[in-house]
Amino acid sequence: GKDRAGWAASSLLLALGVLREQVVEHYLISNQTFDANRQNLGLPEADPEVIALVTPLTKVRAEYIEASIAAAEGQWGSLDGYFHEGLGLTSDEREQLQQNWLR
Repeated sequence: GKDRAGWAASSLLLALGVLREQVVEHYLISNQTFDANRQNLGLPEADPEVIALVTPLTKVRAEYIEASIAAAEGQWGSLDGYFHEGLGLTSDEREQLQQNWLR
């Protein structure tokens, strides 16, 4: 769900050259668009107490994405290292991504 998708979206934005601060802001939008009470966590008969207990798990925090970025940098030396060595993106492929998404 939100954690894997959030990292995938954030990684793409970082690979495109979006500023880290903007990536974190984008990541946090999930907190504004998901309402656990209204969506009942996909459980139509869910008890309100259960929803209240589980709701914190539906939220994202800046620390989560910042920790993911730090882990990628720690493992690969930098985000560029993560994209090149970790994900196997060549410079040409990364440039093509930028052309496809930014132009």
